[in-house]
Amino acid sequence: MSVSKKKQSVILNNRNEYKKRSDSWQKFGHFRQFKNFEQKDFWETRIFGAMSLIIIGIVLFLNATGALSWSIWLNFLKFWPLFLVSLGISIIFSGSRLLKFLGAFINFIILLVIFGFAIYDPVSTNWFFFPSFINSQTQESSYTITASEFSLVKTMSLKTEVDFGQLTVKDSNSQDYLNVMSTYYVEVGKPLIEKSYSETHLAVNFTSNRKTNPLFNTQNLQYDLELGQSSLPTDLMLKFGAGSGTVNLSRQKIRDLQAEVGAGTLELNFTEAAVPDGDVQLSAGLGNIKLTLPKNIGLKLNYKVGLGSLTLNNEQLAAGAGNGNFTNDYFKSVEKSLEINVEVGLGSIEIYTK
Repeated sequence: MSVSKKKQSVILNNRNEYKKRSDSWQKFGHFRQFKNFEQKDFWETRIFGAMSLIIIGIVLFLNATGALSWSIWLNFLKFWPLFLVSLGISIIFSGSRLLKFLGAFINFIILLVIFGFAIYDPVSTNWFFFPSFINSQTQESSYTITASEFSLVKTMSLKTEVDFGQLTVKDSNSQDYLNVMSTYYVEVGKPLIEKSYSETHLAVNFTSNRKTNPLFNTQNLQYDLELGQSSLPTDLMLKFGAGSGTVNLSRQKIRDLQAEVGAGTLELNFTEAAVPDGDVQLSAGLGNIKLTLPKNIGLKLNYKVGLGSLTLNNEQLAAGAGNGNFTNDYFKSVEKSLEINVEVGLGSIEIYTK
C-alpha cells in the first residue's frame, strides 16, 4: 500500500471515530436534557412535601410554646386509615407529570384536613362530626347542688372545663353550693356534672359536652354557674377553649385559682373579699386573660412568656420569649398580697389593679 493510501485510510478511520464520539456525546446530551426534565418534574411535585414539613414544624413550634397541647398528636393518629388512602392515591397518580402533581395536591389537602380535626378535636366516640347541620334547636337545663345533699362540707372545689361557647361564673348569697343554667344544642346533649364527697370536701366537675364542633355555630352555647355558700373555702379551676368567659366574684372565699385559656377570652374580676389566698396560676395559649384585682394589693408575678405579651396596668412587663418575675411596692407592706404564676404562649395576659 502506498503512503498516500495509508494516509487516506488513517484520515477515514479518524473521521469514523470522531463521528462515533460525536453521536455518543449527542446522545449523552439528550440524556442530560431528559434527566433535567425529570428533575424539574420531581421538584414540582415535592413542593407539597415541603409545605407539609412547614406545617408540621409550625405545629411543633406551637406545642413547644404551649399554644397547642401535645395531645393533638394522639388525635392525629385517630385518622391512621387516611394514611393508607394517601398511599393509594400516590400509587394511582404516579403516571404523567400532571397526575403526580394532582396526587401530591390531594395528599396535601388530606394532611390539612387531618390536622384541622386533630387541633379542634371534634371527634367523639360515636364520630359525631356535624351537629349543627342536623338540628340547630337549643334547649335549656338547670341543675342545683343543694345544701341538704351534703350537710358537713367544709371545703369545696369547682373544676370547669368548657371547650366552646359563653361562660359566666358568679357568686351569690344562696345557701346552695352550686346552681347551673345551660343552653345547649339538643343533638349535642347537655353538659356533664360530676360530684364527689370525701372527708368534708365536696368536689364538683362541670364539663361541656365534647361533641360540640367548633367549625360550626357555637354562639348559642351558654353556661352560667352560680356559687353559693360564700364563706366556704373554694378552689376554682377553669379550663376554657374558644369563645368568651366572665368570672365576677365579690364575696366568695377563694383559695387556689387556676385559669387556662386556649383560643378564647376570659375576664376574671375579684373584689377584696374574693381575692384568692392560695396558689394562683394563669395560662394563655392563643387567647387572652384579663385579671382585675383591688387597688393597692401586694403583687408578685412569676412569668414565662413565649411570643405573646404580659401587661400590668397597661404597662408591658414581657413581650416575646423570656422568663422573669416582678414584685410591686406593696407586696411586703400590705396585709393582702398575691403571688401569681403566669404562662403565655402566643396570646396575652392583662392584669389590672383598680
